[in-house]
Amino acid sequence: MHTLLLLALGLWVFDSLAGDNRHRIWATYPSDDSAMADFTVASVSAYDPTASAPPTAAAVLEQPVATRLDTPADLSSLETLEMSEPPSAALASMELFERSGKWGEEVRAAEATKKLSDLTRPASGADALVAVAGIGQAGEVVTGAIRSELEQDNTLVVWLFDASASLTQKRNLMAMHAESFYKSIEAFNTKRRDKDEGDNTLFSSVIAFGQNWREILRPTHVGARAISAMTKVPIDTTGDENVMSAVTQAVRLYREQRKRQERIIIVILTDESGDDTLQLEDTIQYCRSAGVAVHVIGPNAVMGCERGSQLCQVPSGGREYAFWLPVKKGPETSLPERFLVPYWHESALPLWQQSGASVAANTPWYGGPYRERLHSGFGPFALTRLALQTGGSFTMLDEDGTRSIGSWANRTDYLPDYASVHQYVQSLQDHPVRQFVVDAATLSYQQAELFVPPRMTFLGQRDVVYPYAVLHPYVVPATFRSQLTRALRIERARIEKASAALQSLIVRMEDTSVPWQDETSPRWQASFDLTKGRVYATQARYREYLAATENVTETLSLETNEITLLPDAQLRTSESRYWVDTAVHSLNKCIDEHPGTPWPYLAQWELDVPVGLRIQPAVIPRPPPPPPRPPGGPSFSTKSSSGSSFSFPRL
Repeated sequence: MHTLLLLALGLWVFDSLAGDNRHRIWATYPSDDSAMADFTVASVSAYDPTASAPPTAAAVLEQPVATRLDTPADLSSLETLEMSEPPSAALASMELFERSGKWGEEVRAAEATKKLSDLTRPASGADALVAVAGIGQAGEVVTGAIRSELEQDNTLVVWLFDASASLTQKRNLMAMHAESFYKSIEAFNTKRRDKDEGDNTLFSSVIAFGQNWREILRPTHVGARAISAMTKVPIDTTGDENVMSAVTQAVRLYREQRKRQERIIIVILTDESGDDTLQLEDTIQYCRSAGVAVHVIGPNAVMGCERGSQLCQVPSGGREYAFWLPVKKGPETSLPERFLVPYWHESALPLWQQSGASVAANTPWYGGPYRERLHSGFGPFALTRLALQTGGSFTMLDEDGTRSIGSWANRTDYLPDYASVHQYVQSLQDHPVRQFVVDAATLSYQQAELFVPPRMTFLGQRDVVYPYAVLHPYVVPATFRSQLTRALRIERARIEKASAALQSLIVRMEDTSVPWQDETSPRWQASFDLTKGRVYATQARYREYLAATENVTETLSLETNEITLLPDAQLRTSESRYWVDTAVHSLNKCIDEHPGTPWPYLAQWELDVPVGLRIQPAVIPRPPPPPPRPPGGPSFSTKSSSGSSFSFPRL
C-alpha cells in the first residue's frame, strides 16, 4: 500500500511539472523584510541575440523660464522625445472597465484585487471650485487632497504637467511647493523601510503633455525624485495641449498596463483649456471606471470665448515689440453663451494681425474689439467638468493679468451649468431664453466673418512697420471717388447680409407668445439682456452705416480724397430710433440687475459709443517726392522698424 501511494504521488508531481509552463517564485528582500515579491515566470520560446535593444529615451533638458521669445531655437519637443507609450488616446480600452468590476488579475494566490467601485469618488460640488492668487495657494489645495487620499490607503499621485514654454515658471514654483509637502510627510528622501508599520505609502510619477505625452518619472516613493522630474519637463513647441488624451493614457498606463492598485489621483497643471475637449465625456467615464480622481490647477476662462490672448515680448534688432498672442482659455460654459460680435470704432481700419497675433501697444486691458481679455471668473468648462465628475477639484489661478472682475465668482446663482453637453442641449428645449441666447451665440460664431466691423476710413492703409499705424496716403481726387465707390459697394453688400442675419433674431425676440419673463436664473437673465441689447444696437449700427454711405460721393467736394465715418448721436433713419431705444433699455437692465459681474461691462461698452454716423471729409495734400531708398526695405507684417524679422511662438 505504501509503495503504491508513493508511486501515485510521484506520477502526480511529474504530470504537474510537465503540463505547466509557468512557475511561481516567492522572494524575500534583505533590505525590506516586509516586502514580498510574487513572480510568474514563463519559459522563453525564442531568443534572437541579433535583435537591437529598445531605444533609450533622449535626455530631458531643464529649460529656463520662457517669458519672452528669446529662448533657444533647439528646445526639446515632446514630439522628438522617445515615448514610453503610443501618443494616441486608447479610448477603446474602456471596454475593459465595462466588462469587469475588478482591475487585472489576482497578484497573489487566493487574494482578489480591490474593486474599483471602492475607489470611485462621488462627483464634487461647487465647494470644489476654488480661486487662488498664485501657485503657492493652488499647491495647498492639491496637497490637501493628496493628504486626504493618503489617510485612506496607499496613493499614487500623477503630476500631469502642460509642457508649454509659457508654463515653465509655474512648473518650477509647483516643484518648490511640492518639495515642502514631501518633507512635511517625511516622504522627500525617506526609505520605505524607515516608515512605521501600517503607514500608507505615497508614490509619485511625472508626465508631460503637449501634442503628445511622455512619462518623465515612473512611480517612486522618493519625493526628491518627483521634484527633480518636475523641473526637467521638456518644452513642447507645437502649441497643442491634448490634455484629455494625456489623462486617458495616464490611467491606461498605471491601471491597465502596470496593474497599479493604489488610490490614484491626477494633478493637472495647465494654462489653457486644451485642444481635444471633444474627448471629455469618454475621459470622464474612463477615469470613473478606473477609480481615478482628477484635480486641476487651470486658468481663468475668457468670458464667452474659446480664445483669449496673452502678452508676448518679441525681441528684434535690439528692441522689444509687444504683441497679443491667441491662447485657448475658454469658454467657461458647455456651449458659447455670449453673442460674440465686435465693438465698432476700435480702429478706422481692420486691426493688424498675423497668425492670430495683434499689436499690444495702446491696447486697453480688456483687449480688442471682441474684448477677448475679459475673464469669466470660472475655469474652462471641459477641465472643470472633468475635475468635478471624477471627485476632484478645480483650482483657478486668479492672478494679475487674468484676474476676475470683483469677487462675484463665488456666487452660486451665476455658476455655469456643468452637466454634459447632451444634457445641456436637452435642457435648452424647456427654456426659451436659454435657447435663444445659445442660438444667437452660435450664429455669431458661424458667421464671424460676416460680423467683422466695416472699415471707417477710405482709403487709408496700414504702415508696414511696427506698430502698424493707420496712414493717410495721397490719392488723386478723381481716382479717390472711383475707388471709394468700389470699396463701399463691397462693404455695403456684407453689411446688408449681416443685417438680414440679425433680423431673424429680432423677429424671434418680438414674438410675444414666448414667455421670456419666466426665466429665473440670474446668469441666463444677464446673458439674455446683454444679447438682446447688443443684437438691437448692432442692427441699428448696420442701418445707420447703410444710410450714411448711400450716394456719399455726390456730397463730396471735388478736392476731397479721404473720408472718415465717426460716431454721432444723430440718427438718420426712423427705424434706428426704435432699435436704439430697445437696446438701451435691455443694456441698462443688465447693468442695474447684475452689478459686479462681467455682463455689465460688456453692456456698458456698447452704450459708450453712439450708434449714428457722420462723414468727415478730408483733403490730403500731395506729398513731396520721396528720397531714394536702399534696396531690401522692410516687408509688410514680419519686419520691425529696424528691418529685422521675427516670428511668433505657439502658446
